[in-house]
Amino acid sequence: MEELPTTAYTGVMRRTRPHIAYLSLDLGNTFNESLFHALAEAVLKQGWDLTVLHGGQLKSTHFHEAGRNFLYQIFDFSNFDGIIYSDIFGFLEDSQAQEFLERFRGRPQVSLGRQIEGIPSFLIDNSSGMTHLARYLADQGAKNFTCVAGPPTNRDSQQRLKALKAALDTIPGSHLTVLEGDYSFLSGVQAVTTQLEQNHPLGDAWVCLNDNMAMGALSELQKRGLKVPQDLLLTGFDDTEESRYLIPSLTTVKFPLEALAREGTSALAQLLAGARPPLVTHLTSAVVFRESSSLYPPTLPPIKVEEDYRSRQQLTAKILDRHQLFNSLEIGEQLVTGLTLPQIGAVLARNLALYGMTYFDLVLFTPDPAISQRVIGFRETPALPLPVVSFATKELFPPGETFSLPPQVWLVDALHKQNEAYGYMVFQGRGQTGLVLKSLRHQLSSSLYLSRLLDQVHEANATLEQKVQERTQELERSHRQLADEIEERRLMELELLRKQNTEALGLLAAGLAHDFNNLLTSLYGHVDMLSAEVGSTVGAERLVLIRHALEHARGLAQQLLTFSRGGAPVLNPTLLPQFIKTTADFLLRSTSCRAVYSFQEGLWPVNADGEQLAQVLQNLILNAIQSMERGGQVTLSAKNIELSTPQGALAPGAYVEVCVQDTGPGIRTEHRSQIFEPYFTTKTDGNGLGLITCRNILLRHGGWLDIDTYQPGQGAAFRFWLPRASRAPESQLSPPTTHTVRPARLLVVDDEEGIRKMLKELLGRLGHQADTVADGKSALEIYQAAHDQPYEAVILDLTLPGGWSGEEVFKKLREINPELRAAASTGYYEEGDWEKLKALGFKGLLRKPYTRKTLEALLEELLA
Repeated sequence: MEELPTTAYTGVMRRTRPHIAYLSLDLGNTFNESLFHALAEAVLKQGWDLTVLHGGQLKSTHFHEAGRNFLYQIFDFSNFDGIIYSDIFGFLEDSQAQEFLERFRGRPQVSLGRQIEGIPSFLIDNSSGMTHLARYLADQGAKNFTCVAGPPTNRDSQQRLKALKAALDTIPGSHLTVLEGDYSFLSGVQAVTTQLEQNHPLGDAWVCLNDNMAMGALSELQKRGLKVPQDLLLTGFDDTEESRYLIPSLTTVKFPLEALAREGTSALAQLLAGARPPLVTHLTSAVVFRESSSLYPPTLPPIKVEEDYRSRQQLTAKILDRHQLFNSLEIGEQLVTGLTLPQIGAVLARNLALYGMTYFDLVLFTPDPAISQRVIGFRETPALPLPVVSFATKELFPPGETFSLPPQVWLVDALHKQNEAYGYMVFQGRGQTGLVLKSLRHQLSSSLYLSRLLDQVHEANATLEQKVQERTQELERSHRQLADEIEERRLMELELLRKQNTEALGLLAAGLAHDFNNLLTSLYGHVDMLSAEVGSTVGAERLVLIRHALEHARGLAQQLLTFSRGGAPVLNPTLLPQFIKTTADFLLRSTSCRAVYSFQEGLWPVNADGEQLAQVLQNLILNAIQSMERGGQVTLSAKNIELSTPQGALAPGAYVEVCVQDTGPGIRTEHRSQIFEPYFTTKTDGNGLGLITCRNILLRHGGWLDIDTYQPGQGAAFRFWLPRASRAPESQLSPPTTHTVRPARLLVVDDEEGIRKMLKELLGRLGHQADTVADGKSALEIYQAAHDQPYEAVILDLTLPGGWSGEEVFKKLREINPELRAAASTGYYEEGDWEKLKALGFKGLLRKPYTRKTLEALLEELLA
């Protein structure tokens, strides 16, 4: 890294009041964060300074936490007047904990949450709260309990589980199932998923041994349509901040954190005064009743459910916390591009005020482990940075500073990448959330990692210049590539955020399109049958209008499938000039706009899905028309291009480039980066999905859509690219086909009643005898029973209720009749599906919605 002039300091840090060290668990966990805030308040009331060493659990199985343990080893704790431990010993045996504490012998010490021999220890009784909770749930009528436990090596988890089992042993008829978790949100999700997918009963009540797992379980239960507490009762443990804000709010067991912090601080004050407080003090946990276990226990006095969490002040604080976290992500983007210490310092100088920090030091280790350097430092105002200072690593703070401020809280957080420690940061403040500080730690660590990589590149460059002059240019290219990769990573992160909304909409759109196609299939069949019945001209004309409306609805369903990324295009060679002219002439008719065409001679054919390509052109041309309120000109051009290198989303190859340009006011500069985001629109009646849908269509064609904006007032142009087709399109003129199929006995399997009724009648009119059923089990029964008059073919929906898919039903029918002739029917089709179905043994495919002609053509093939 770039080195700055240094000043060496010797001497000691001058203090006039006690200075306490707090060895803390991960503050990104709201339980630990709440304990920290309570302890900071208690320590400041004593008139002491507090330094929090955020080193995490000792020998944690999570490398990102174990990598911070070095904070407990490098400093001289004789600079502290007393030490307070949170339960950082969760993964250690008692003997290992004593070995760790040996270096602190002789200093006043207090332990919060873990009993340590010879040290005043304050313990919270897990059993009292858990026992009360179990009996309360039993009073609610619960008999079958499911417990999501914590890590088997965690003492708190084992105590809570033991208390739950003991309480249930006293409740006649109760039954307990224990699922192993790891205290994470994900393990709660996995517990619910496992039970449901393995068809295990969920029981009456779920007792999760911490709130994180309870929140994960609640999320998955709600996702699967189960209601809490109506379908089952759900509880957590720890009373974290988030538990109050859930819907429903979470019944949990509260640790008396304020009392724990207050009593621990009081004991340390006695030790500092020479007194001897009790070695072990027990505090009692208590149940906090909320909505997830119903409101009032029937055999206990009415308990007022906490409603303060819904207050405006707390909601406002949550919103501010969210904004602060968002700001930290913005700072992270800037830090990633800060490849030197001065650049990192400049980013911090601009943004530390967002964290409310008036004191900040960034300290890095040197090759000499006994010496550290404060490379970035700010006091009071970030506009006045401090000089680089070298000092003894064990001192923590640069010596020579006088702290005459009121009692303060300092936080010390590790900077590291996996097992490589870079240094640490020190700052004042209690107003930041643990997640925000965690984000800043990760961002600074990543920026330092990249800075070191760049230093290595520079060093290698200098060495190679001395040895091999001709490789200088190659090293410079590597340097530029590194900068490009950093920029690409930043852009990918932004693109990922944009895609999250699109993916959520895609899931909804896919389901809507499937149901829509089912309805349209039934309507198409009835319209086809009505066409043969209606004799009057007026009736026939109305049926034509209905069919046109159905075609429009079919196009809408195809758009939904395209947006969901489930409707893959059916590609055919297409000639663009006539296609573009037909589409544009239709749209420009009856408008005050005119079209101008410019097509390169010898324009290549392209691979395209006609319906989807028409949708793209219609969207772009309509946008152009709407932008020219007083009329104007729409220029549509196309030309052949060859790409020898990748260009954006386009791979090297041959393409046809199409441009749609208008003479409207153009697109404002500030809107250019937003126009492809879902829901963004400048129209009063727009939905903001048109352009992102067009881009998704072209991506699935192997192409791309982008904007080419001219100067304001000179119109806007959109360009898109489609791959060149390997062959010319076949002639559009083909003789009409007459379908003649012998009468047959058919079985129709479809879960939609409207489709079953329509097909039975339509097949009857075509001369066939058809039976219909709604699910796979009924299909097997009726097929087996028809051995005297066997079915000659089956039309089988791929999406069926009752647990069996259409493919599974087909396999079971093939076990009865290996020569089975069956056609698949589906409203959700992806490219490659037919090849898979054909490999299974299907003889045909009906893509919903389909018409009578499509059905006749299928039957001709199926019964041939």
